[in-house]
Amino acid sequence: MPGLTRRKIELPLASLVAVLLVVLAGGLWAGNTSALGAKRMHEAAGVAMLHNQDNWLTSFDTEDASEQHVFYSDQIWWESGSESGQGRVPCLRVGKQVPVRIGWTWVTGPNGGRHPVVSWVECLNR
Repeated sequence: MPGLTRRKIELPLASLVAVLLVVLAGGLWAGNTSALGAKRMHEAAGVAMLHNQDNWLTSFDTEDASEQHVFYSDQIWWESGSESGQGRVPCLRVGKQVPVRIGWTWVTGPNGGRHPVVSWVECLNR
């Protein structure tokens, strides 16, 4: 095309590195603050009680009742002494309170509401 000239645009290396750092920082920020990003695990020791074996509904309470959680203990990571696994927590018995430690995290829903999800159970006495 007559009258048009092509100019080569050169981007200095420092500018390219700065752009990449901004993109990386933005990605890390978005990943750690979004509903699906990194989660901080919370832990508490207390007692758990298996309510039934039909759906493995389990409740957890701390001594001062500051933390109370309900979860299904048939599909959860567990540790008991030197054993560990995923599935039914071996120390839980229907209607009996047993000492445990749990780990949970808050999960944020698409509309901004959030709820705790128990991720693991450690049996403190077998």
